[in-house]
Amino acid sequence: MRLQMVHRVLDAIEEYIYVGELLPDDGYLLLYQGPCRATFLALDTDAAAEATWAEYVHPDDRELFDAVHRAARETGHLDAQYRLIDANGVTRWVRDRGRVHFESGRKILHGSVLDVTAVHEANAALESARAEADRLGRLDPLTGVANRRVLPELMDRRLAAGDEALGVLLLDIDRFKQINDAYGHTAGDAVLVEIARRIRATVRRSDAVARIGGEEFLVLLHGMSDGPVLRRVGEAVRLAVAAAPIDIGPSEIDVTVSLGAAISGATRLAREPLLGAADQALYAAKRRGRDRLVLFSELEGAEERKHESHEVELARAMAVAACAREGVSSAHAEEVSRHAAVVAARLGASPAVVARCRIGGLVHDVGKIAIPDSIVLKPGALSAREWEVMRRHPALGEEIVRRVPELREVAGAVRHHHERYDGTGYPDRLAGEDIPLEARVLAAVDAYSAMTADGPYRAARSHDDAVRELREAAGSQLDPAVVESLIAALDVVAA
Repeated sequence: MRLQMVHRVLDAIEEYIYVGELLPDDGYLLLYQGPCRATFLALDTDAAAEATWAEYVHPDDRELFDAVHRAARETGHLDAQYRLIDANGVTRWVRDRGRVHFESGRKILHGSVLDVTAVHEANAALESARAEADRLGRLDPLTGVANRRVLPELMDRRLAAGDEALGVLLLDIDRFKQINDAYGHTAGDAVLVEIARRIRATVRRSDAVARIGGEEFLVLLHGMSDGPVLRRVGEAVRLAVAAAPIDIGPSEIDVTVSLGAAISGATRLAREPLLGAADQALYAAKRRGRDRLVLFSELEGAEERKHESHEVELARAMAVAACAREGVSSAHAEEVSRHAAVVAARLGASPAVVARCRIGGLVHDVGKIAIPDSIVLKPGALSAREWEVMRRHPALGEEIVRRVPELREVAGAVRHHHERYDGTGYPDRLAGEDIPLEARVLAAVDAYSAMTADGPYRAARSHDDAVRELREAAGSQLDPAVVESLIAALDVVAA
């Protein structure tokens, strides 16, 4: 009666309990088998009693099965997972655990086998999901090409291998904002998808294509032995984009691109100088009329330096004017500009984004020029109504810089530098990565600079206090990745 009760209990727990003797000659003698043995082997009770368990172990796992049982003779315990194929051909994962006890000089193994198939399937699904998430995390979700996060790894790996013939193409869609404004963002997305497809179809499978900005793409090309070879590839990409109108639904539009190109060369340029060279060439292409390719090696250095200086000096002049009207020093704008460029570079941003951070930092508060003196120059705290007016300065700043052709590229950074990462900022309540990277960078740097400077109603806070405040704001007000990059950059400066 007691034995029947034990069998019923063992059957109910759906675990195969067994007792066996480990024989001196590596043999094994089954002394007791629980009722679930028949279930695991898909046999009737009598057939299960006569069957040899090891014969039902998956062929690929038999070596493991034998090894753990041999080891159990020395260690005194057994714990292994392997596959079992039952009489119906069904494969399941099992966990086999046991302890060896010495009884009158005999080695007796008391063990149990549990079906863990569901656990293995869940783990496999989880690993598959993780792999897919990792893959998708490295791809631009709209176009399917690599995203900007992959760029540092791709370039550093190629450059570390000593690739002197590594070519870089930076591609920017001409007048892309006008496409969005005229046809809507859905049409703009269709253009991005099609251009990515045309680039991918033109270059080799071994060349890397990445979307690194709103309308910017980068192509890494190996085997670019000299300028003419790089030019041929770049021109092929440019012509492929312009070859046929792009279907945007109810209509088709002609789209062109400007390209800048550079080669690592015998000097083996590091990532940032190489990207910087291609970026300078790209801006030259846009200045020369767009829809063209310019190689860095073709630039006239003095001309390019003069142009870059003109943009920065123009932004600086506007910043000085805005600060003078507010009655404050332009040191804040200079500090934001300088730190923002460093942070963007540390994040692996494209040279174009770094440049927008540099210039955007200077003019981020230029919209305050359009705020009434009674508010900007008010000696006391602002009322709720006055704060509502003050909060218009990002949108007003965007309008101002858009009217200056040389600064038009930073309009988005100016407009969105008071958005919050959690979506509760202004003027558009953008959240997360919907906020342009340069605006997220400016938000963090602006916050740090403001905290560490004397204000009308408070003394400057220490660096450590400001860093603690930045970390507390990460994830709500500020982008956590930008915060950590800023703190790391500040630590380098402090060192």
